[in-house]
Amino acid sequence: MIHELVFTSVPEGLRPGSQGFCTVAHSLGIPSNLAMRLETFSAYRHLFQPPSPSAARNPVMCMHLTLNLSGKRYHVLSRVADAGLDYTQRTNKIGHHFLFEDDDCPETGPAALFFVPSLFLDAWKRRPGILPTRATFPSVDLPPLSGAWERLGFDRNWATAVAETVLTGQPVSVLFEPGTNVLPLFAEAMARLPVDQRWRATFSSYYNKLPPGVVCQWKGIALGSPEAAETGAGDALVLDLSRPLGKPPARNIAAPPRKATALPPPPTASQEVLLEPDMEGIYEISDPIELQPKASLAAPMFERLSSVPTSGISPSLAAVLLLVVFLLGCAVGALTTARWFSPKPEPPGNSFLLDCIDLLLPEMK
Repeated sequence: MIHELVFTSVPEGLRPGSQGFCTVAHSLGIPSNLAMRLETFSAYRHLFQPPSPSAARNPVMCMHLTLNLSGKRYHVLSRVADAGLDYTQRTNKIGHHFLFEDDDCPETGPAALFFVPSLFLDAWKRRPGILPTRATFPSVDLPPLSGAWERLGFDRNWATAVAETVLTGQPVSVLFEPGTNVLPLFAEAMARLPVDQRWRATFSSYYNKLPPGVVCQWKGIALGSPEAAETGAGDALVLDLSRPLGKPPARNIAAPPRKATALPPPPTASQEVLLEPDMEGIYEISDPIELQPKASLAAPMFERLSSVPTSGISPSLAAVLLLVVFLLGCAVGALTTARWFSPKPEPPGNSFLLDCIDLLLPEMK
């Protein structure tokens, strides 16, 4: 099943009482923990503040990332972009997210899906609501995803050099000037990969803040941003599109070809990022937690005492203690029973007083 969620700033959100930046639509039946996680992928930094004419140069953030929850690996496909001004006349954004498992991944790869017309929303002008269930991604004829590097004046073999990093695990940082669209470069590099390897590549065409524990291999980084100052560290392949790139590094023809490997298995529970508790409300709780009932006060004393941990106490001593408590309980019970069932003396009646008067004052009769 493909889950879907839309996040933007509105006067009234989908969840009762929500407003401002919140979820305005999601697919029916999305688990609450997944919905909350998708919301965290909506971070966006404006390079130019609307209504400035330069706001049109704000980059569009197109991302494919992976998320591990409850022993399962999910793919996140997100488009986050500038959305002008909101109802309070402040800067707005819109995030449209898809979340799905390996079986729902089409062969075209993640980057190609961003070129499907009308798949991602770039504005929200409706009331909050439920989105129709989507079983598969649309299958359409896409334009050739090649020539993107050459159109920017670079050697086309850089697409192959970037594609190879999926097999080596080397990070890639592509520095760009505002107004340059990095997504076609990533799409061409992904098209060079075998079909079964395309969903290994994680990328963000405009990289800034990501949720904790989420890894992004290919990063499009705006020049002048805080992320651009950190690209010199590590062993990443750094490509500055504001300068000539020259020829890509020559491939070692004598070396044996790399063997393509499958996606790594989902991490164990100890490797997963801890989540906040599920939110109640419009979201459907898919895995409710069963609370253990507390011990009844009417449970037998011996049964409750038998559950007390006896680490460090010998079995014979524990048996003696339980026997003493049992005998004390019997004694208290016997005394209580005798008190409850013993007959109470009746108070003297009026006839007794009359008899005493007759004995003392017989002459008054």
